[in-house]
Order: sequence, then structure tokens, then C-alpha cells
Amino acid sequence: MRRVKRLWFTTAAIFISTCGILLVLAASDFILFWWDTCYGDNETVLNVRRRSQGGPGIHEETPDGSIRVRRFLNRQPRHDQISDRHIPISTNALGHRDSPIGPKPDDEYRILVLGDSCTFAGYVEVTETYPFYVERMLNEAISANRHVRAINAGVTGIDLKDELNILLETGLLVQPDMVLIGTSQNDSSASIFFPEREGVLSRSQLANKWHDLHFYGGLEKKTKALYTQWTGEDYPTKTYPSGAWRTNQEAFELEIAHNVVGWGAAWFPYAWEEMRGDYETIWKLAQQYKFETVVMLFPIAVQVEAEHIHDKPQQMFRDVMNEVGLKHYDPLLVLRNAHNERGGTLFYDHAHLIPEGNRIISRALVEFLLTETALGDL
Repeated sequence: MRRVKRLWFTTAAIFISTCGILLVLAASDFILFWWDTCYGDNETVLNVRRRSQGGPGIHEETPDGSIRVRRFLNRQPRHDQISDRHIPISTNALGHRDSPIGPKPDDEYRILVLGDSCTFAGYVEVTETYPFYVERMLNEAISANRHVRAINAGVTGIDLKDELNILLETGLLVQPDMVLIGTSQNDSSASIFFPEREGVLSRSQLANKWHDLHFYGGLEKKTKALYTQWTGEDYPTKTYPSGAWRTNQEAFELEIAHNVVGWGAAWFPYAWEEMRGDYETIWKLAQQYKFETVVMLFPIAVQVEAEHIHDKPQQMFRDVMNEVGLKHYDPLLVLRNAHNERGGTLFYDHAHLIPEGNRIISRALVEFLLTETALGDL
């Protein structure tokens, strides 16, 4: 009888201890989840996530709160949500998505490529990015006595100010003959990162719904305030059927309003005035360090796929580039023509090109570089 009681008490103790441990784990996970939702990441949360992931991600934070790609990544495994593909990432000693960079050979022409996620392109293999295509196509076109190397120094989520900082931090070290900047339409400010939920509660539909409502509620509030500030008008409330922006001007303008915290900012002079000073600084650096500069503006998928041309950002882009004195290229019409001929989308989402889209803009960009820059003389 005593043995039975002892066994019963032992079993009960193990059960209660196990439940206690599970309760503590669930409670701690909930606290982290709640804190992240209400206040954003802090170093404690980030450290917990790094440990739970079994190692660091591909990005690291700078002292001023910006982000950079980690150095010396060796095919860091990751699953990309944009393309839904497994894309390993490798970087060199400078944090560029490129192979090691040594002393510059006399016969090498170097292009430093700056930009955000459209340039870094962590959603495709490195051989499917536009810096890779540009390098390959230029080497096929120029004299066998010279070699072109395009160095991918893009970083997901950054803005033009950070691209300028990367040029100063590591870009000038590679001694570029040209700096190619892939400007996105949200480059007047850093991109919004949509949080990824982790831990036990990430599997809870109720917890995820609560998290999303909180996050998107804050984003909607910011969007409405910014739209009113820039336009002096009330935020539009009219609704349209899905895809109406393809043929309806008002529906297209509603898409701009919905994305004013993001790519929609490029439809307003504020965004271009915000970037003008950084473009002017890049122009001055080009004169000081003797490199050419070319700026390319990425269009948004709705611009490419709409029935009518909506190119207000491109117009303001051209005006600023001409005033600052920077060579520039706009691939909007090239992508529109390719879309119409192809009959299918060239984008994974609102902004990021599939490999075929990267090939198309690279081919057109190379033609521009060979006719409008010193590359045509090589």
C-alpha cells in the first residue's frame, strides 16, 4: 500500500512539475509576444529569438538603429516569404552579397550597386539578381581587354540615406568606377518590417489575429495622418472592387492613399525633397572620388500592369536628377511593354521582380550604360 501511495505521489509530483514548467514557458512566451506587439523589439526579445533560431539571421542592427547585412555569411540557410523559396545567402568581409573583393586589377571596371531589397534580392539566387545580370551582359558586350565587376551592396529595408552611409562605410573601399543606385519608391524612409510571430502563440489563430489587428491598426492610423498632412484632404473612404486600379483612375489613386507609408510616398513632392540632399551629397562624392553615378528608379507593379500610364513619381524623379546633375534611367515603359507581351506578371508582389523581370531591366539598363556612360568606350 505504501508503495502505491509513494508511486502515486511521485507521479503526481512529476505531473505537477511538468505542468508548472509548461505554464512558465507559455507565460514567458506570452509576455514576449505581448511586449513585441505593443512596444516592438528590444534587445532582450531579439536575443531570445536568436537563441531560439539556433544562430543569427542575415541582418544586424547598427548603433543608430539602421540595419546592415552580416559579414562572412556562408550560404546562410533561410526561407524567403516573398518568393516562397529557400535561398541561401553568402556575403563577403564588407557585408556585400558578393564574393571576396581583393585589390583592384588594372583591367577591371568596378560598379558598386546600392539599393534596398530590390537590389539585394534575397528572394532569388544571387545569379538571378540584376547586379549579376548587368555584370554578365556588360562583359559579353565590351572589349576582351577589360573586365566588369558589379558588386551587390544592397540591404533589405534601408532608405537612400542608408545607401549613402554604405557608400561611405564600405563602398568607397572597393574603388568604384561607377556607383549604380537602384532607387525604390519608398526610399525617402526606411521600409516597414511586418513582424514574424514565433514561439507557442504563433500557432494560435486568436493570438495572431489580435497581433495583426494591433499592428495594422497602428499602420492605418499613421497612413491616414500622413495622407491628410501631405494633401490637406480627408483620407478617402470610397471602396472599389479588387483590381479596379487596372482601369479606373480613382481606384488607382486610392491604392496610392493606402500605401502612402511606403511606395505611395513617391507620388508626393515631400519624398523627393527628402532625398534631394542625399543625391546632392552623392554627386559631390562622385566628383571627389572620380566615379560616375547612375540612378535607376524601380516602378511598382500597379504602374506596370495598369491599363493607363501613371508616372508621376518618374516625372519628379527626372526633375530631381536633372537638377542635381545625375545620370538616370527609368525602366517603366520597358517593363510595361514586356508585361503586355508576356501576358503575366513580372512581380512576386507589389515591388519585387521575378528573375525574368530582373533580366528585362538589366538588358535595357546595359543598353543605357553603353550609350550614356564611359562604359561605351571600353
